[in-house]
Amino acid sequence: MRKIKEAMRNTNRCWKEDNREVLGVNEFEDKWNCADKLRVHFDEQVKKYGYMCPITHIDFTTIRRQEEIKTNEKIITNISADRLFDHINYTKQNVLFTSLGWNLARLNFSLEDIEKLFPGEYIKRYKKIVLERFPNSKGYE
Repeated sequence: MRKIKEAMRNTNRCWKEDNREVLGVNEFEDKWNCADKLRVHFDEQVKKYGYMCPITHIDFTTIRRQEEIKTNEKIITNISADRLFDHINYTKQNVLFTSLGWNLARLNFSLEDIEKLFPGEYIKRYKKIVLERFPNSKGYE
């Protein structure tokens, strides 16, 4: 969780440097270098969906990089904090823990693009979660 929190902090810093406008504040940031808020949010999600990506149903891993693995390789089953909407900061409503593979594949595509790339069950599960968290979202019904 500390690595995820560190990645969130780095993303927020990059947004500031790029003068990018993002709605809300990072709700997982605090004065201490701990990840308690993030862990609580993750545990709540695990109670609801199990210890797996709620979109792909891939079991989560927390594999640390081994020396044998090249630095540019990613472990797609590792836990990743995905923002459902890229224009909204890391908030409890907007953060969904997914597999790194889903997060990287989805990138910041529009809903229309996601539907083309991931037809079937993935898009159904994705839309359902977005509507649970953002009931007034247009196009997700």
